[in-house]
Amino acid sequence: MSNWRLLNRSEIEDQKWNEMIAIASNEHIYGYTYYLDIVSNNWKGLIFGNYEALMPVSLKSKFGVKYLGQINHIQRLNTFTNLSSIPSVNKLETLLLASVSYVDIVVQEKIFLSLSCAERINLILPLNQTHEALRKFFKTNTQRGIKKAQKSGAYFKESDKNSIVEAIELFQSQKNYGLSKAWFQELKLISVADFAEMYAIELQGENVAFAMVLVSEKRVTLIFTALGEKGKEIGAMPLLISELINKFSNSNKTFDFEGSDNDGTARFYSSFGAIAEKYYHYQSDGILKRTKELLKGK
Repeated sequence: MSNWRLLNRSEIEDQKWNEMIAIASNEHIYGYTYYLDIVSNNWKGLIFGNYEALMPVSLKSKFGVKYLGQINHIQRLNTFTNLSSIPSVNKLETLLLASVSYVDIVVQEKIFLSLSCAERINLILPLNQTHEALRKFFKTNTQRGIKKAQKSGAYFKESDKNSIVEAIELFQSQKNYGLSKAWFQELKLISVADFAEMYAIELQGENVAFAMVLVSEKRVTLIFTALGEKGKEIGAMPLLISELINKFSNSNKTFDFEGSDNDGTARFYSSFGAIAEKYYHYQSDGILKRTKELLKGK
């Protein structure tokens, strides 16, 4: 009888794993071994049967406390499968919780029956129509912003992968969110991969906005954006997002905005006709509160 097993990275058969991710109904760049290897040096794989369902996880340790944590540059972990539902969810939960004292992860599906979770929202846009058809669903303010940027003489372009350095500098000049050097270093490593594409809005010889997208079989994931003051003034980001939608429109892919829980960002993404999909944040509580404090260094 098939069951879940937890394998170390070295035990995973890459071809079998990646073939399953590619055909999974919920295919995503987050699932492929070559992406996980960039963003995590200690990820493990949960495998059901003969690679019929898969889930990458990160088992971490801090102050001697073992915990199940999130992976940088992965908004939400997935259980990837072509089956109609996640098999043996109770056994999956038991296996995950058996070796950890604390849980703090974000997942696409409800996989823990014994833990409470906070519902979160991602925004997506199916790209199976022409850009002209998709643009009919753009909000008036978004349409206005696009026209303002175009009128200023700004234009959309594919950018060199090396421009990630300039994009990060632009991002850090505006906001940083306390992100670590390692986070930005991983972003640079992602940028040079074959599946990563950089785009920019240029105004009078200056790049005033950037976007990095990750392109996989079924999704185009907006993983990073940067916007300068000049870009804000002319409406560069509405133009940039509109042109990305245009580039990948009329395809079988879905544009994944990767968020957001921020009301302003959510309104902006929704203004392109994006629709909501739920995902879930699980955190242990009760007697494990002290563990959480220890993990934060308190």
